[in-house]
Amino acid sequence: MKNFTKLLLAIFINCLPFRKRHKYPDDTIKKLSSLTQKRRKLRSYRYSTNYRYSHRRNKILTVSSYPDESYTDISKYYVHSDDKVVLSKRYCTSVLVVLGTILAWVVIIVTQLLLKDYLVTKKFDFGIRLHDEEIASHDGKENHTSVLEDYKIQENLACNFPKVDINNEDVKPYLKTEDNITCPLENQEIFEVHYNGNLIRLRDPSNINPKCIKIKKRVTKIPHSFDYIAIRCLNRKTRKSEYVDMFAMTHLKEVSLPTALTPRQKVNVIILGLDATSNLNFKRIMPKTMKYLTKTLSSIGLQWLNKNGDNTLPNVMTALTGYSVPEMRSRGWEDPSNYFDECPFIWKRFAKEGYRTVLGEDLAGISTFGYNKAGFIDKPTDFYLRPLTLIQEKHLKSNWRSHLPACFGPRMSSVSLLNWMKRLTTAFEEKGQNYFQFYWSMSLTHSSLNQGAILDDVLLSTFQWFNNRNYLNNTVFILMSDHGFRFGGYRNTYFGDIENKMPFAYFTFPPWFRQMYPTAIKNFQQNADHRLTTFFDFHRTTKDLLDLDWALPEPRIESRTKKLNLTKKVPKSISLFLPVPKSRTCQNSGIPQGYCICNALPKLKNLQLPVLYSSANFLTDQINKIVSRNPRCSQLILKKIVTANGFLSEDTLVDKSREYLHSVTIMTDPGEATFEVMLRNMKSTRQEVKDDYAQMDTEMEWEMVGDITRTNSYGNHSFCVKEEALKLFCFCKM
Repeated sequence: MKNFTKLLLAIFINCLPFRKRHKYPDDTIKKLSSLTQKRRKLRSYRYSTNYRYSHRRNKILTVSSYPDESYTDISKYYVHSDDKVVLSKRYCTSVLVVLGTILAWVVIIVTQLLLKDYLVTKKFDFGIRLHDEEIASHDGKENHTSVLEDYKIQENLACNFPKVDINNEDVKPYLKTEDNITCPLENQEIFEVHYNGNLIRLRDPSNINPKCIKIKKRVTKIPHSFDYIAIRCLNRKTRKSEYVDMFAMTHLKEVSLPTALTPRQKVNVIILGLDATSNLNFKRIMPKTMKYLTKTLSSIGLQWLNKNGDNTLPNVMTALTGYSVPEMRSRGWEDPSNYFDECPFIWKRFAKEGYRTVLGEDLAGISTFGYNKAGFIDKPTDFYLRPLTLIQEKHLKSNWRSHLPACFGPRMSSVSLLNWMKRLTTAFEEKGQNYFQFYWSMSLTHSSLNQGAILDDVLLSTFQWFNNRNYLNNTVFILMSDHGFRFGGYRNTYFGDIENKMPFAYFTFPPWFRQMYPTAIKNFQQNADHRLTTFFDFHRTTKDLLDLDWALPEPRIESRTKKLNLTKKVPKSISLFLPVPKSRTCQNSGIPQGYCICNALPKLKNLQLPVLYSSANFLTDQINKIVSRNPRCSQLILKKIVTANGFLSEDTLVDKSREYLHSVTIMTDPGEATFEVMLRNMKSTRQEVKDDYAQMDTEMEWEMVGDITRTNSYGNHSFCVKEEALKLFCFCKM
């Protein structure tokens, strides 16, 4: 390469059109003569009409870096004239043309690469990186995290990721610091339960509450037949009692494990979910936990995880079963009278392999499988918390926050859940039993954008507890959510709508896991940072954790990757241990258009456009058609347009163009309910999208793309109806 560069330099110098006698500087002569065995002196001759530049025969060879004996091999570069060898004028012209062309193309390509990001950003403002260089914590402090670059442009991804600042203009008015929760009898806990099933008396009850009869034993052995216990305080005078505390027990019963033909590598799985917490809001309100996960535990977070359903149930069901919402409907799971016992939950697969299984939620009233649903007939897992939470909500004193019980007696309901998780994990580890545990916390995050900040220290100490006891050495711990915040003011904004569609999931792998499966982890990291991911992928990845020896060794990853690359259609469900294709879109990954985070157009600031009022009136009419099924419901009128967004459809039309879709949120009277829907204009001109895309259509005929979503709480406004689907829209007549 070095010699080739010098050759080009020599040719270029010899082709310069000197028109007068010229003497090379000594340093130039040295440079041009350095490639020969002997330094020679270079003399210039007067420019002639026949030749641009001429040299004696031996001299020209020194410039071209060819030795004398190879002169005949380079005859195509020179013409002979008596005892002179000169560069052909025609050849010099060709060389200069070629070099000029190459230089021009280099300039064009570099310019395009430099300006492409700017042009796309300036015109559409989508496909840009997610800004989280400096994440402001809930108390205003800043914590540095990694930066996600614009990989849509760099890698030519099919999905244009949205640009959302962690402290964007829409969220700032809604951020506030929540007061800590004070529970009844806080710091006066009388009892605790040991993982071995013993009830431990922490202090003398009579010193705390004179109504209580003293329990003399410090340690009380609880029989193995007890799954839960409740402690009551008895008044000696009135002989009336009140519940002061309740616990779920952790007695391990003997189980027959399947006999494996060969020893298999196994890993435990714990999934802890935080309801209604978006990816960005998790970083806002829990910076300590976030920092510990990423810095200390090297956890990997799915930055572009896209929800596939409106609320908790469809997203959690997809993560646990791999089924989509239409598949759930076809199986009747949305029918309130149907039970979930026959559903193919992932924990059933783990149970067949000898794992102990756990299902626990910190609230019963709005639980994932019990809210307006039939739930389970039989206990779905080895350890099941719902029977206890039903009694806790009914009998234990609580401090209510955002219409939900934040406490169960002396401790927060979320802390009760985490304590049970710790006791069970200790019991499993002491007995050397593998386990699959699934927990869901709703009490602090379901109805508040900021209240989850109270859990930051609690979660931090929980992960530290697991790490200090080395329980993470053989466990994959997944901290996740189902969607972003679904109700309230921020939800009805441009960025609030995008955040609602973006839950989070952080995977913590054991150190040996990373070393044993390097390619799988490399693929996982690539997918987490730069690919659109879904709960379908989440489920497929969890299945791989059940059979590590088959799924993750290097030869298996290589063969599975080849098979994936040969697939003509991008699969809906892809293990995150495999490289997710760049061509992945919402359409080929099972994400309904109404929930898709790809292809968001700029924020609309002018809400007085005719096209928006046309779509808003259409939505109001559709809602009135629904409520007309019940005469107790009032007819609604349009009060105002709250917000409106635009999205590019992923469908390619016959003329190879792409239509744009409208997302509009309205407020209706009476009741000031807010509703959102995505619409398609059937008479759209389908022109090229521009900055004023909302003003392009003059004729409008609307069609809904997906379902209508209620974006604020209906409270008691729908007291006159029992049908859940109607409760979202009905304002009962007084």
